[in-house]
Amino acid sequence: MSRRIHNWSEYGSGLTLRGSVTGWLYEEAICQCSATDPITGNQRRAPRTYSDLATATIETLKSVYGLAGCQTAGFLQSLFHIMQVPLSLSTGTKN
Repeated sequence: MSRRIHNWSEYGSGLTLRGSVTGWLYEEAICQCSATDPITGNQRRAPRTYSDLATATIETLKSVYGLAGCQTAGFLQSLFHIMQVPLSLSTGTKN
């Protein structure tokens, strides 16, 4: 079943809104982005940079949008910039 479009400006606006991204970050979530468990003793692992919450959020965005790691980092960096959130992500590459 196909439908005829009668209001092209409304249809065009609807298509534009499909590409928009709306997001919000709670202050508590921003505060919880950094890992707080320092390495002690003879642990043989790299220190964690990000919390479990931050890692889960990044992995969810990677999965939802089908992005690679660096693409996800760039996407989040641009969102943080637009939202004026004082967070940064490492892409794992040297610039």
